[in-house]
Amino acid sequence: MKIILASKSASRRKVMDSLGIEYEVISSNFDEKSIRDKDPCSLARKLSIAKAKEVGTKEKDAIIISGDTFAVFKGTIYEKPKTEDEAKKMIKSYENEELIIVAGMAIYNSKTKKMKSYVKEFVAKFGRITDSDIKEYMNKYPVTNYAAALDDRGLKKFTINYDEIMSKPICLFVDELKKILKKNLMH
Repeated sequence: MKIILASKSASRRKVMDSLGIEYEVISSNFDEKSIRDKDPCSLARKLSIAKAKEVGTKEKDAIIISGDTFAVFKGTIYEKPKTEDEAKKMIKSYENEELIIVAGMAIYNSKTKKMKSYVKEFVAKFGRITDSDIKEYMNKYPVTNYAAALDDRGLKKFTINYDEIMSKPICLFVDELKKILKKNLMH
C-alpha cells in the first residue's frame, strides 16, 4: 500500500522524511475556501479531512496524510495573505503579541475508508519586530504562500518561543503517524 503526502509543504515533507518511510507527494487540489467555520479547530480538522479525501478519490489503495495550518490573531483566522503589503501588516501586528497556531492533520485509508484526524493549538509569542527584519524576511521568502505570512523560518526569526512551538506539532504528528503505521496501516 502506498503512502501519500497530500501537501506541498516543506515542513510536512520534513516530518515524513524523519519517519524514514517511502512516500510520494500528490498535492490536493481542494478549494480551501469552500469550507468555512468560525471555530478554528473545527476548520483545521474539516480542511485536513477534505484534502485527504480529495486525493483519495484518485488513489484507491493508499494511506493519505494531509494537513492544514493557519493562525488565529485576536480572534481572527489568518490564512495566506493576498498581497505582500497585507503580509507586511500582518507580521508587524504581531509585535509583542501572541498568535495561536492551529495545526490539523488527517490520515485516511482510501481502501477501507477509515479516517483519523488530529488538531492541536500552539501559542507563538513575539517580541520586538523591526521594519528591517520584516523586509529582510520578505525579500528571502514567498510570504504570500504561508498562513499568517509566516513559515517555520519566519517563526524562528520573529518569535521568542520557537523551539517550544515547533517541537510540539512535529512530535504530535510523528507520534500519531508512527502509531497508525504500526497498526498495519489502519486495516
